Amino acid sequence: MGEKNITRLEKEIREAYLKARIKKDPVKAAILSLVIAEIENQTIANNREPLSEDKIVQIIRKFVKEGEENIELYSKQGRTDKVLEESMQVKLLKQFLPEPVSQEEVLASIKELVQNGITNFGDLMRILMEKYGPRVEPKVLSDLIRKVLNEG
Repeated sequence: MGEKNITRLEKEIREAYLKARIKKDPVKAAILSLVIAEIENQTIANNREPLSEDKIVQIIRKFVKEGEENIELYSKQGRTDKVLEESMQVKLLKQFLPEPVSQEEVLASIKELVQNGITNFGDLMRILMEKYGPRVEPKVLSDLIRKVLNEG
């Protein structure tokens, strides 16, 4: 796949993958290879149109979530070797995620919108996802909206 039309984030991931291969770091190379493969699969499913940065962030978040679930599972099984490996992978992937917005800032935005008469859950989700994009996880946003709506 050529490099034109790819996002800054995809380029960073590909460069990190190449560095991991050159340094012979199989753990980093393996997880980055999986992320790149998923990006390529979704690009093909998207009629070969390059994915947006937001979509790539969603892919990375999916891998982070799976890694965190695996860490919990391996911890219960006493598999410290696998916990360490998964932890390294999660830490690596989190480096590619944008700095999250604070819950306080999101709560203030929700309360402001509600005070201005916007009380429909779907409208609030849409407006705030447009505002914050990949800087906020949809699940966290959803929980905060529900909290504010249930208070009022």
